[in-house]
Amino acid sequence: FTESGPTSLLQHYTSASEVSTPNDWFAVQDDLKVVAVVRFDGSPSTVPLNVTVFDSEGSALGVTECVGACNVKVPMEARAYAAV
Repeated sequence: FTESGPTSLLQHYTSASEVSTPNDWFAVQDDLKVVAVVRFDGSPSTVPLNVTVFDSEGSALGVTECVGACNVKVPMEARAYAAV
């Protein structure tokens, strides 16, 4: 992309349940799902695309085929990144 192009194609959205005691995190972790939404030119993808999740060292953790949106697995204890 040139400097006049988009500043970033990757957008992050997160939400989490509210907890009041440390043990509440067990239920949150059990229910946690991470959804990857794949868009092209602003619209959800209509063809299968691979979403690869990487750890903070750059090692691939898994690949999921997505059409528009899919659930992906990420580690709870470390940062993770995804690429299409």
